[in-house]
Amino acid sequence: MIDTKLKKILLATFISLFCVSLAVNAWMGYQLSTALRAYNAQQNDAKVLAFTGMFVEDVLMANKEIDFDTMRIFLTSGRDSQKAVKKRGFQTRQNFCWTC
Repeated sequence: MIDTKLKKILLATFISLFCVSLAVNAWMGYQLSTALRAYNAQQNDAKVLAFTGMFVEDVLMANKEIDFDTMRIFLTSGRDSQKAVKKRGFQTRQNFCWTC
């Protein structure tokens, strides 16, 4: 049989390793959530920039009248970019507002 002193050492080692494992998992989860938030913000910014570039090129620098299809594309992508901006603003507010 294993004596009680060895049992206590093994139990303390197991508990220590378990606590370290939990701490590492929590840290990795936080890092993953931070990276996902940054990725989503970058995707939203890319959508807004794409819409801005498309608008400048097709509307502001156009030499002709804007047809219905082009206007429909802008309305649809404008709604998408507005949703992205609103979502980004809400996420930024959530980052700074702990009681919300």
